[in-house]
Amino acid sequence: RYLRTQKQILRIMLIVSFSTFFGLSIATLFPAWAVKVLHGDATTNGLLQAARGVGAVLCSLAIASFSKYISRGKFLIMGLFSLPLFMILFSINTSFIISSLILIGIGAGIIAVNNLSNGLTQTLVSEEFRGRVMGVYSFSFFGFMPIGALWIGMLAEHFGSPTSIFINSIILLIFSIVIWILSPNLRIKN
Repeated sequence: RYLRTQKQILRIMLIVSFSTFFGLSIATLFPAWAVKVLHGDATTNGLLQAARGVGAVLCSLAIASFSKYISRGKFLIMGLFSLPLFMILFSINTSFIISSLILIGIGAGIIAVNNLSNGLTQTLVSEEFRGRVMGVYSFSFFGFMPIGALWIGMLAEHFGSPTSIFINSIILLIFSIVIWILSPNLRIKN
């Protein structure tokens, strides 16, 4: 009942759910991507995962270092837009080096969205509801991850990995535009 009255927090939960379902789920396809698209092996897959991790670490350090100087809401929206844009680039690329560089951006986008969503949610929620709201937040992250993996796996089986990532990125980009339009207050949140 509390969440129904908190439009801003509900939108943040939607951001986490959509970015997990349509964005984070692409990691499911990395083993197939490494072999079928990049013509590599298990080492290629490991390096792709590492590149995404480098982006995540760099973005985490940037957020921690500059959190006093940035608008968390603006940075969240930037991350939400950058994630599908990097995914589109990833879906049309067949070079290992360029894929790795793009995955640094994808890792940064995922961390920007999830880290800042978590921080904003905890800032906006009333003290007495924080535990329950963060339980819903955790569900929207951890609950949508395996469902997203199932979704993208089904798409990849029918359309191939590049097309399935492209479809997910377009859906996430449209969602980002809708959130940007519907949440002008989020863009100015500290």
